[in-house]
Amino acid sequence: MAAMKGEKVRLAFERLHYTVPVKGSAVAKALLTDIKGEVTSGHVLAILGPSGAGKTTLLNMLTLQQSGGTPTGYINVNGEPLTTALYDRTCAYVEQTDTLWASLTVREHLAYATSLFRPELDEDAKAVAVNSLSTAVGLEEFMDTRAGNEITRGLSSGNKRRLSVALALVKQPNILFLDEPTSGVDSASAVRMMSFLQKVAAEQNVAVVCTIHQPPASVFAGFDNTMVLSMGKIAYFGKASAMGDYLTRIGKPPPADTNPAEFILDLVNKDFTSLVGVKEVLDAWAETSGEAFGCDDKVADGKALSLVERGVETSFGKQLAVLTDRSFLVARREPLAYLVRLVANFGATLFFGIIYIETREKVQAQINSRTFFLMFCMGIPMQFILVSNFIYHYQWLSLKKEVKDGMYHPTAAAVASWIVQAPMMFVLAFSSLLPMYVIGDLEWSSFGIVLVIYAVAFWSFEGLAQMLSVFSNVIIGLFAFLNLYFAAFLFCGMFVDPEDVIWPIRTFCYFMPLGWALQSYMYGLMHAMPDHAGTVACVPGAIVNTTGNVCTSQGFYCYSAEDPSGAVCYGKDGDTILESLSVQFTIFGAEGHYARNILFIIAFGVLTRVGYVTLCYVKTKLYGGQAPGAPSNSVAVAIEGDESDDNSTRGGNKVVPRSKSGADITLSELEKSAMDASAATRKADGTGVVFAFKNVSYSIASKKKNEPDTRVLQNVSGSVKEGEILAIVGPSGAGKTILLDVLTFNKGPGAPSGEISLNGEKMKRSDFVKSAIYVPREDNLWPTMSPRQHLLFAFKVYRSDLTSVESRDAEVDDLLQLTGFTSCADTM
Repeated sequence: MAAMKGEKVRLAFERLHYTVPVKGSAVAKALLTDIKGEVTSGHVLAILGPSGAGKTTLLNMLTLQQSGGTPTGYINVNGEPLTTALYDRTCAYVEQTDTLWASLTVREHLAYATSLFRPELDEDAKAVAVNSLSTAVGLEEFMDTRAGNEITRGLSSGNKRRLSVALALVKQPNILFLDEPTSGVDSASAVRMMSFLQKVAAEQNVAVVCTIHQPPASVFAGFDNTMVLSMGKIAYFGKASAMGDYLTRIGKPPPADTNPAEFILDLVNKDFTSLVGVKEVLDAWAETSGEAFGCDDKVADGKALSLVERGVETSFGKQLAVLTDRSFLVARREPLAYLVRLVANFGATLFFGIIYIETREKVQAQINSRTFFLMFCMGIPMQFILVSNFIYHYQWLSLKKEVKDGMYHPTAAAVASWIVQAPMMFVLAFSSLLPMYVIGDLEWSSFGIVLVIYAVAFWSFEGLAQMLSVFSNVIIGLFAFLNLYFAAFLFCGMFVDPEDVIWPIRTFCYFMPLGWALQSYMYGLMHAMPDHAGTVACVPGAIVNTTGNVCTSQGFYCYSAEDPSGAVCYGKDGDTILESLSVQFTIFGAEGHYARNILFIIAFGVLTRVGYVTLCYVKTKLYGGQAPGAPSNSVAVAIEGDESDDNSTRGGNKVVPRSKSGADITLSELEKSAMDASAATRKADGTGVVFAFKNVSYSIASKKKNEPDTRVLQNVSGSVKEGEILAIVGPSGAGKTILLDVLTFNKGPGAPSGEISLNGEKMKRSDFVKSAIYVPREDNLWPTMSPRQHLLFAFKVYRSDLTSVESRDAEVDDLLQLTGFTSCADTM
C-alpha cells in the first residue's frame, strides 16, 4: 500500500536523548543529548557529523529502530506521536546497509515492489512507473543486472544504493529517511542523487531526512536545512545557506571559497580538533533557543495523518501471489537455496553407496551394514539443511525491512516460502534416494512411500532451520540448528536406546522427528526387500545341526559357508529382519506406522513454522519499532567530553593525546625540499620505485552461446612513481574496483590480461606480497581486537627492526594520532 501521497507533513522532534548501559558502571552513557529539530514536506534535512557523532543513532531513533539502548523524547508527525503503526503507513527508510535480493534484477526488484505498494496500477502503468523511477535514479542501463552479493557478482555498491532509494520511493512515502544515500557513489552520481531527492521532496511533497558523512560543496548546495552533530550534541541546525553566517556570528568564520560543510566538520571533529575547540562550538549552540537558524517562518502542522483516508490496500491474496512468484524465482536462481543441496545430497548418498556397495548382496552378513547404510543416507543429507538456515537469515533481513516499510504482511511472506518449499522437498528427496536405490539394489516398489517419508522429514527440519534464521546473528542460528540436529541424530534410536536416556534429555528422543521418520523409512525399505539367503526353517528351541545350533524363537536358523555357526542371523524376509534388528534398535519393528509417524513429523514441521511466523510478526509488528519514552532530568548519564581535560585527576589514568590535525601534519617547505631532493636522488641512481601497468584488459565470459564476452576493461595503461598518488576515479560501474583487483592480483570471475611491472621488471604475485599491500573496500578486521592491538600485531609482523617495546609503542601511538584513533584506540 502506498502512503498518503501529497499530504502536508511536519516531522518535529525535541528533547531526544539516547543512552546505553555501560558494563561495570551504574551510570549509562549518553549517545544523544537534547536533540531538537524539524523538517517539513517539500524540504530536505541533512544530518552531518564526523564518525561517531550520533548520526545513525539519531536516524534509528527517528525511525523507531530497536538498537539496545533507551530512547526518550518526543517525535511528532503533524502534532501526533510517531508510532510504529503511523510509521508503517507514512514512512520509508533506506538503511546504511543495502538489504536486496541478490538473485533479482533491478527491473524485478522495482516490479515486485510496485505490485505490492501500488496494486491499483495495471501492467502497462506499472511498467511505466518502473522505467521512470529507474531513469530518475540513474539505473536505466542496469535494468537487467542482478543485485548480487559476496558470492555472485552484480551491481556495484553505488548502484545498490540507488536501487535501495528507488525501492523506498515506490511507496511514495510522506517522510523518507536515508542513511548516507551517497556512500559508495561517485561525486557526479552523488550530486544527481541529491538533486533527485530535492526534486522528489518538492514535487511529491515529501519530507526527506538523510545523513551525510562529509558532503562536497556540490552536494551540500542541494540541502535545504542542515543539522550538524558532534559527540551526540547539536553544533548547528538551520538553513544550509545560512551556516556561514552562523559560524561568523560565533567567531568561527569560514575562509573564502571554503565548503562550509567541510569547515564545520573540521571544527567539531574531536579526533582532529582540540576538545576545548569542539566544546566552544557545541556550547555556542546550546546557548541559543534551539530553533532553526535562518528560518524565519514558523510552519504549522498539517492534518493529522491518522484521519486521512488511506490509499488502496494490497489484499492478502495479492500479496501472496506476488511473493510466491518472487520466491519461486529466487529459488530457481539462488544456488545455495536448493541447487547446492541437491548436488550435495546426491553426492553424499552416492558416496555411502560406494562405501557400502557390498550390501547389495542379500545375505545375513550384510544386514547390519545395510542398516547403517540406509540410516546414513537419510541422516547425513538432512544436515545440509544447515545451508538453508544461512539463506533464510539473509532473506529475513530483507523481509524485516520490507515488512517494516509496509510492503506486505509477514504471514504472506511466510506462506509464500512454504508454497515453494513443498515441491522442492520432493526434489531434494529424489536426488538423495536415487543413488541409494541404484547402488544399493533396493526394491523399487517401495520408492513411493519412502520418497514421501523422506520429503516430509526434509520439510520438518526445513521449518526448524527457517525458524532459527530470525536470530540477529547468523552464527547463532547456524549453531542452534547444528546442535538441535545433532541431538536429533544422536537420539534417533540408532545409537542410544530411548529407555536408557534420562529425563528431560529423553524428550529429544520423542520430540525430534528423525526417529519417527527412520522407523517408517526403514520399514518401507525392508518390508519390500527380497528374501535373504542362509536361513533354514526349524522348530523353535530344537537343536538343528551337529554344531549344536538352537533354532530361534522365530522358527529359523542361519547357516553359510562363511558363517557355519550361524552367529549372524537376522531372518529371511524384511519383516523378520526388522523384528531381529529391534533387539538392537528398539525403534524398528514389523510395522511401519506410516500414518502415525507422518502425522508426528508434519506436526513438528507445522510447530516450527508457527514459531517462525510468530517470531516474524513479533519482531516486525509488535516489537519492530521502539517509540521513545518521556524524557526525564533525574537519570544520571555519562556524556562524552564532559570530563575534565586534565586526565591527571582521574586516578592516574593514562593521558591520551589528541589526534594530529591537518595543521599538525603539514610539512614545512624545508621538509618538502628535503623529501623532493631525496626522491630525485633515488630516481637518478635507479633506487626509486616505479609501478606501471600497460594494456590491462579484463573480460567476463558470456553465459549464453553466440554472445560476445563482456569487456569490463580494455587496454588500460598507467604508472605511479615513489612519492606520488595515483587516484582512479570514475562513475559507478566504470571498472575501478576491477582494475584495482587486477593490479593487486586478486582473482575474479573473468580473465585479465596485460603487463604489470615494478621498477621495469614484470611483477609477480610473490613480488606483490613482498613489496605492496592492498586495503580493500570491505574491512577485514578482527572483531575482538582494538585498533591499538591491531597495530601492535602488525608492527610485530612487518617491522622486525623495532626491537624494543618502547620504540614499537611509540610508532603505534604516532600512527593512532595520525589516523584519528586516539579517542577509540582501545575500543574493540
